[in-house]
Amino acid sequence: MLGRTAGNGVEVRESLDHLTGAAHDPAQVAVTLDLAAELLVLGGLHDDVAAARAAAQRALEDGSAADRFARMVVALGGPADLLERAAEQL
Repeated sequence: MLGRTAGNGVEVRESLDHLTGAAHDPAQVAVTLDLAAELLVLGGLHDDVAAARAAAQRALEDGSAADRFARMVVALGGPADLLERAAEQL
């Protein structure tokens, strides 16, 4: 188990905490960035893993990863204020 929780709602909460910077587990972040980098290369968005990992790190640090997740939630019919009210909604 990579995360510290088990169960849909609490796992989503844990993910949101990492996306927004409310939590930081170095091992979990490292694995997530490594996986994201591989997917960015496989998807043709970056030519090499190092550049892809740096882009994923920037997205995490500047908040654009959290924003993208929130927009995906809205596109799937979820609440538009997920990031602002996550504790109340999960």
